[in-house]
Amino acid sequence: MNLIESKVTPLPYNYRSVYEHIEKCGRTCYHSLDQIKTGSARPFVDRLISSQHYAMMEHASFAFEVDRDLYSRLKAKNELMKYEAQKGIYEPPCWGVQSLNFSHVKISTGDRYIVSGNVRALNNVRCYALSVVMAVRGIPSYAVPDDHVGCKSCFFIENMWNLPELTVEEIAAHIYYTYCIITDRGVTHEFVRHRKMSFAQESTRYCNYSKDKFGGEITFIKPHDYNNWPQPMKTLFELSMTRSERGYMDILEAGATPQQARAVLPNAVKATLIASANVQEWIHFFNVRYKGLTGAPHPDMKEVAEKIHREYYSSMMMGLMHCGLRQEAEFML
Repeated sequence: MNLIESKVTPLPYNYRSVYEHIEKCGRTCYHSLDQIKTGSARPFVDRLISSQHYAMMEHASFAFEVDRDLYSRLKAKNELMKYEAQKGIYEPPCWGVQSLNFSHVKISTGDRYIVSGNVRALNNVRCYALSVVMAVRGIPSYAVPDDHVGCKSCFFIENMWNLPELTVEEIAAHIYYTYCIITDRGVTHEFVRHRKMSFAQESTRYCNYSKDKFGGEITFIKPHDYNNWPQPMKTLFELSMTRSERGYMDILEAGATPQQARAVLPNAVKATLIASANVQEWIHFFNVRYKGLTGAPHPDMKEVAEKIHREYYSSMMMGLMHCGLRQEAEFML
């Protein structure tokens, strides 16, 4: 039995490392990060696509500057995409859709239209202009476009923070962050209620904790303020975790599969969770789970949210200072 504290790690990426990033997120589900090797990313992502396991494509997002006509067309196609999902049209790649994000702002040079979204949503919208630019940049482009309008009006934005006259509205809509969170199952149950986020989670169906790559033991997460608990409480907690671990191992030895044996695991069992969202959704998450604007968050959840906010704050401050938007974007922090 292993007992650890929760942990948060940022997962930065760009279009040059998009395949490697998606592989890392996908392998988290099966705890197979040890299988990452030079050249393994592309075949892994190709297998995800061929098996229609598009959820992992949601952890890499990109932005494009477009003209007014393409902006309007993409908005219409985005609504069609959502309609198809709501009506249960499960023909790939419309299955399990995530939507695009849009912004139209006025700057000194005139109107600026930006659209962004994760790789899954960008493919699901089936736009030829986007597909061409994505392919040029080496971003997975697997959908068959249903239009054939040229791509002269579509430009890839490599780094939103370098955009001239960047606005707060554009930051909220088009800047995305991904974090790797090590926490317990109780916290992940609350986390996944944030439906506009994208997730990849270590699977107790497929992870066999009796195997050597887990050290032949189960890892549990220390509850909030555990180090300040009186010793009798600590002893009882650790005894309970040890019993759960022994029960899990015994059931496996009796012939059970991991997905059967997991029934005896408690909420305290460790889970690795990848979470991705744009700034707007992270702000909502912090308001609910860290600042408690809708009611007191669970202490374990708040502890994790605080650790994410610490990383988020550091990244946002660097970007805002770079753009000279520190005061205007105070609410984002």
